[in-house]
Amino acid sequence: MYGENVPQTSSDLWSLPMQGDRKPVPVANSPFNELNGQFSPDGKWIAYSADETGQMEIYVVPFPAGSGKWQVSTTGGMWPRWSRNGKELFFVGPDRQMKAVVIKASGVSFEASPPVMLFETLLNFVTGIVRPQYAVAADGRFLLIVPSVKEGAASASLTLLQNWMPTRTQ
Repeated sequence: MYGENVPQTSSDLWSLPMQGDRKPVPVANSPFNELNGQFSPDGKWIAYSADETGQMEIYVVPFPAGSGKWQVSTTGGMWPRWSRNGKELFFVGPDRQMKAVVIKASGVSFEASPPVMLFETLLNFVTGIVRPQYAVAADGRFLLIVPSVKEGAASASLTLLQNWMPTRTQ
């Protein structure tokens, strides 16, 4: 999957088949910005960010084809990432909170729980940033890119937080 900026339709998402005629196929191309596309681990769903409501939200669509589009965020969202088993989808809200939704999907049926907050981040929710700001490891740990909290710091530093206890709210 890749993104392309087109004057008529803003930022769009496309997939490029690795076999056959290798002709690009549109995944999400509308007058709105669609960014940060992510295939589910089983390859049957794509999660992405789009601004069709006036703010960036997280959507899921079937892949490679099918009908339906589900908005899984409720108060904004960027940078969707799937859990390794595809049963959770993570994203960052404009409040800088890492959030998760539980996914139930089979065949053409898709359902997502309401988002729950996992933990606070220092990620900068800027809609123009399209590169990933975090990754989810196979064991469920998060690796985040965060700015240095020291004003005027002369060198960059790396802080690794291990064994954190998530705060889940309902």
